[in-house]
Amino acid sequence: ETDRLDTAVIADGFPYPQIFVFTNTIILCGETKIYEWVAGALVLKLTVAAGELWSAVDFFEFVYMSNNTVAVLRSSTDMTYTTTTDQPIARAICNFNGQVHIGGRW
Repeated sequence: ETDRLDTAVIADGFPYPQIFVFTNTIILCGETKIYEWVAGALVLKLTVAAGELWSAVDFFEFVYMSNNTVAVLRSSTDMTYTTTTDQPIARAICNFNGQVHIGGRW
């Protein structure tokens, strides 16, 4: 039997859910909810304010993501998700050779 990613829990309309398949984790984002694929099931990790499309980058266990309304970090030590004001809110995020480039709010 293979694992099947059941996204029925995310009832938001298009363009959700958004899926990010990273080096060590899989994240699904609804409009306001962030889920992680853990041991064959979706686990709700954080609920945030609605924004626009999600953009995200990973550095193995660490993830930086934003929906142009909030910035979210996934800790590399305890794998928890938190909103942050230490990183900028972004519309687009890109990892270019280890340097994070972001497109700001407009």
